Amino acid sequence: FGGAAREIEFTVSVRLVEHREKLSAEELAEHLHGQEVFLPRRDPARPVGREATAGDHAVHMGMKKKILAPRVKHHCESDLRAQVLAIALVIAGGVTSLVMAVGSYRSLEETRTAYYERYQFADVFANVRRAPKTLAARIAEIPGVAAVDTRIAKLALLDIPNFRQPATGQFISLPESGQPALNRLHVRLGRLPEPGSLEEVVVNENFANAHAFAPGARFSAILNGRKRELVVTGVVLSPEFIYAIGPGDVMVPDDRRFGIIWMSERALANVYDLEDAFSSVTLKLSREAMEA
Repeated sequence: FGGAAREIEFTVSVRLVEHREKLSAEELAEHLHGQEVFLPRRDPARPVGREATAGDHAVHMGMKKKILAPRVKHHCESDLRAQVLAIALVIAGGVTSLVMAVGSYRSLEETRTAYYERYQFADVFANVRRAPKTLAARIAEIPGVAAVDTRIAKLALLDIPNFRQPATGQFISLPESGQPALNRLHVRLGRLPEPGSLEEVVVNENFANAHAFAPGARFSAILNGRKRELVVTGVVLSPEFIYAIGPGDVMVPDDRRFGIIWMSERALANVYDLEDAFSSVTLKLSREAMEA
């Protein structure tokens, strides 16, 4: 009988609890009808629970802190360190490349400036059909002009051995005293032409390399309608012609079909009837010169 009595007592208790929860819910609904419900704030870290309805089990919710094993934690820290090291190496490589690029650019810029200054690269270039040399003195009086150099510059067709394509040469006169005042030449091979020579010339290095020219090589040119045989006495570099673009070429030089040829001023003046005259003038400006 003891067990049966306890079973009857438990059943009665459960029914009383269900009846009390039902009445409490109905009374609460009637009392709060049309009113706002304010729930107290709770600490999210504390467990949240409620009593289950009839026939359900109690539900408890909460937040738990996950603690990693020492080996797993050490492995994560090692991966993070490896990633940080890789990022640092990439940044260091980029900074090094930038510093090297800036250094190379500055070195090239300084070398170019020194080369232009040493060989007196001109600032202004102008071509005319014919002008008397006495005009050079008046040009030199223009404010801001530091140096003036007059010369003869003419285009001519070339006849090069073992080369069937048409070629053109830009002939430029050299003063009888040797080097011009502006755009001086750097002799790579051989020598400059003799003053007054009607056949000796020097050519730019790219044109010489394209045709395997060396001192003593020969080719022909049609100067003012007359074909003349020329002999190469030297290979030179000029600050004016870092790369030479001929007539009809678009941005890309063709060193086989276009070359720069320097010849005695007296010889070119005789050929083109330009004694005591010039067809090209170059100017060097002073530091105080201002562009109009």
